[in-house]
Amino acid sequence: MTPRMHLPFALAGIAAVVLAACTSDDDGDPIAEPTETTGEPTTPPLTSPPTPSPEERAAEDIKSVFNELIAAWDDARMNTSDYASENPTWATELVLDWPADMGAQDDLASWLGAWGRSDIEQVGETVIATHEISDVELSDDGEPVSATSRACLDMTELKAVDYDGNPYEPPSEPAQYQSWDMTWNYLPPEPGWTLLEIDLTLNEPCSP
Repeated sequence: MTPRMHLPFALAGIAAVVLAACTSDDDGDPIAEPTETTGEPTTPPLTSPPTPSPEERAAEDIKSVFNELIAAWDDARMNTSDYASENPTWATELVLDWPADMGAQDDLASWLGAWGRSDIEQVGETVIATHEISDVELSDDGEPVSATSRACLDMTELKAVDYDGNPYEPPSEPAQYQSWDMTWNYLPPEPGWTLLEIDLTLNEPCSP
């Protein structure tokens, strides 16, 4: 008489064989079960940029004021015929609106007036190649007081034309570079940083 195998025990044995096959590799070694990761992915914390020091803020402000000053200087030289046509004091009046005072104001007006007497206009824009700020002085409260700076202007690409737009041949070779050593004072609340003195050096090439 053939003995009968109880079905529940038979199925349990088959399941054990299948499970063993699924949890072992070809060499018979057990395969590690994957672990479940929990929690949300981490992100690096956001950091705000460092707060500039009073000296750094002063340097940025002076550079911004000087950029605006040179833009006004270029505009006056590029549109001389509009400014100088019927007003002999045009240069002095124009410079009064610039962030300059004392000796710097006088120098700018004098240089601009001499340019206007040549009946020529500038073509191109002055390049501020370098501008280094130094000796920023602060009050006891940390407010800006004064500073010095040195800027080098690259004028190699500038041309000059007469009022009819014809090329102008200057009697002597114009300066290709200008270095301005400047003294600044801070006059709160307006006009803020003001240029007081300019020590001009010609044809000293700008350092990179």
